[in-house]
Amino acid sequence: MIQAHLVERDQFGFWTHPNYPDLADNCSSSEAQETLRRLGLELQNVFMESDAPRLYDSARSDQRYSEWIPTRPKGAGWFVLSIHDTDNGPVCQYVRPLGEHLSPIDLDAAAEQHERLLSEACAKALNQRDVALARVASLESKLAELEKQEPVGVMRASSEMGVAPYADIWPWLEPGQKLYTTPVAQAQHCVVLDAEKLIAQFKDCASHAGDPERAAAFNDAISEVHAMLAGAPSQAKPSSDEEQGGRP
Repeated sequence: MIQAHLVERDQFGFWTHPNYPDLADNCSSSEAQETLRRLGLELQNVFMESDAPRLYDSARSDQRYSEWIPTRPKGAGWFVLSIHDTDNGPVCQYVRPLGEHLSPIDLDAAAEQHERLLSEACAKALNQRDVALARVASLESKLAELEKQEPVGVMRASSEMGVAPYADIWPWLEPGQKLYTTPVAQAQHCVVLDAEKLIAQFKDCASHAGDPERAAAFNDAISEVHAMLAGAPSQAKPSSDEEQGGRP
């Protein structure tokens, strides 16, 4: 017999019991009830539109129904068989063993199992909350550390072109915007890779600049990157570059 199982809904709020019976996609409610009755189960459908009409109206636009907690039918022994979408909107199929298939002892066991599954689900939700809160605290700490920094430079405007040559690399930076570096403790492991990538991008732009003035502007930018990295720890130095002569 199909028994209660921990419900783990997806991003849209849907879930199907791993032992869900083989029901035809277009079977009617009465046909589904008869099939489940032969399996010793009583079926009760709870439609979101009638169970939580306001939430249903607000969730229809993006079709995410995870906030809906279907109302459990009255009586003991009910558990979720499926939460899925239909032509009439999301529906939760609650089932419970039929009276002739369930002894009083089985009823107590079903209630105990339901409480255990509910406790496990609550514990999982609390753990996910704690992980999320820890992540937020970590990000807030990093943000506070970044806010303590002094800017290492300012995005400049090119008098010849009206915009800085960096615009082809960082189109979201505007002239006059302050530039900050990653805290040294966080940046040591990636500064070499980032510096080489940035310099390579500037070189590529310089080689395709189309005119000497624009190419010179990109070469100036490469020199400025080297100058900005001059204060980085020695182990974070970018690899030497034969064309530019490396960093002194």
